[in-house]
Amino acid sequence: MDRISIIIPVYNVQSYIEDCLHSVAAQTYQGNIECLLIDDCGNDESILLAQNFIQKTNLPNISFRIIHHKRNKGISGARNTGISESTGDWIYFLDSDDKIIPECIELMMGCVAKYQDTQLVIAGAYATNGKFQYMNYENRKSELPDYSDDTNWINYAFLRHEMLSMTAWNILLKKSFFLDNSLFFKEGITNEDEILHFQLANTVNRISILKRNTYIYVVRENSIVTSTDKIKSDRNWLILLDIMIDNICERNKKRQVASIFYFIKMRITYSSDPVLLRGLKNIMLKLIRHATIKQSAGLLIGYIAPLRKLNKYTDWSKTLIGDVIL
Repeated sequence: MDRISIIIPVYNVQSYIEDCLHSVAAQTYQGNIECLLIDDCGNDESILLAQNFIQKTNLPNISFRIIHHKRNKGISGARNTGISESTGDWIYFLDSDDKIIPECIELMMGCVAKYQDTQLVIAGAYATNGKFQYMNYENRKSELPDYSDDTNWINYAFLRHEMLSMTAWNILLKKSFFLDNSLFFKEGITNEDEILHFQLANTVNRISILKRNTYIYVVRENSIVTSTDKIKSDRNWLILLDIMIDNICERNKKRQVASIFYFIKMRITYSSDPVLLRGLKNIMLKLIRHATIKQSAGLLIGYIAPLRKLNKYTDWSKTLIGDVIL
């Protein structure tokens, strides 16, 4: 049976880490599982709690290993370390404040057994606050296939926002496919999962969809986001969008232009930061070289718009640029 590598970045999650590890230890999959915990230099007792858990846990087919960073690298760097250190045939990312159901890996590997040429398996998730229903695949059984090798549909599904859950976690990805396509995470940025899905849209040819909610997304309702953090996170999108533009594929460029513009429009709608808005106008200018004539007209409208009316102008742009369609 194939070996699975579960990669868990750990940073200041002392209230959650034990529940997370218990959910890994409870897996019903009969093959071998290695669980790699990446210590990303937090300042609480997360790693101490993890060490105590590992010392008390002795399972025949599940091994735990802690890998220590010398400095904080963020979740992208931690995931990259986990990939490099992993020895499994398949990679699965789990955030250290979340949990998985006991049958998670077994069910996902069941899809691999049924569709043996699949490159990745994606499953549904349940959010503890009851929101994010697009992640709930049990309620969407009729709209999603069990398997697809239709590259046009796969590209659409990864670019169509909220069609598939836009996360790195809860995806079982063949390690050789990950390495062959250089799908390592860009370090030093946030919202890096969006880049992964943009790259998967260009590279995946065969996908299995498990219409079960195998992941429990723990929503931390009381987490504090300062205005400085929000500005930094918003401006980070300028880097993300640049990377997306660099990864536009010729055969899918019309759809990808529409996808990138969706993100631009979202940032314009919810931010009044002039630095971000000016940056987004420049992103629109860069995007023109990949756009159709009609899309270019829409992007040019946004580029020449005054900042104070940018949201209104991009409403007009959207009618020309269009949506991600099948």
